[in-house]
Amino acid sequence: MITCYTCHQGRPVPLNTPVLPNTEFPLEEKATKQLPAPAEILAKYINALGGEQKLRAVTSRVVTATQNIPNGPGGVNPVPATTERYQKAPNLMLNVYHAAKFTSSNGFDGKRAWAQGGNGRVTEPPSLEQIRTARAAEILEPLQLGATYTRMTVEGIEKINGREAYLLVGYPKEIFRSVCTSTRKRACCCERQRRFQRRLETAHTRWITTTIATPAAA
Repeated sequence: MITCYTCHQGRPVPLNTPVLPNTEFPLEEKATKQLPAPAEILAKYINALGGEQKLRAVTSRVVTATQNIPNGPGGVNPVPATTERYQKAPNLMLNVYHAAKFTSSNGFDGKRAWAQGGNGRVTEPPSLEQIRTARAAEILEPLQLGATYTRMTVEGIEKINGREAYLLVGYPKEIFRSVCTSTRKRACCCERQRRFQRRLETAHTRWITTTIATPAAA
């Protein structure tokens, strides 16, 4: 309500610009959600899979799924495919991918990784892919994540298929061990480690997000 006091405020000559009362309210600080430790998320993940005892009782596994697989030069053109994965303890694995126009496969024979393209040609992946494939072939891989990814951080909460999940990013120890193999290479170690870390973030973040993420509300 505007009255005489609004402008005069006890003065015979009113103010040119009336001083209105302060109606601003202090902003409420949003409470930040405390993120769990990586070990806690891994424990929930193993529990969601049935627990350590049941996981160790599994000696073979067959998984069917649909996914986009790399295609074309450099694998930059993903195509939808039906995937079949066959595993046998401790570390034998065969993946078969059925796309609309070709079938490809890859696997691990217990010692070496291999890949067969749609043209039938069989090749051996490079050393970094050898490490990743050997790790994925372990049928007890969920129980070994804490030892494999020696450096883990919880980056926050993201949504996967409409559900909140913790984003847990891991860095495999093999990558950092291969950055410098002798003291003579230490001069270039920092730059090479940065390049390896960028490759890690590209190659592993998506995998560990979809594999390790547990419901944030759990």
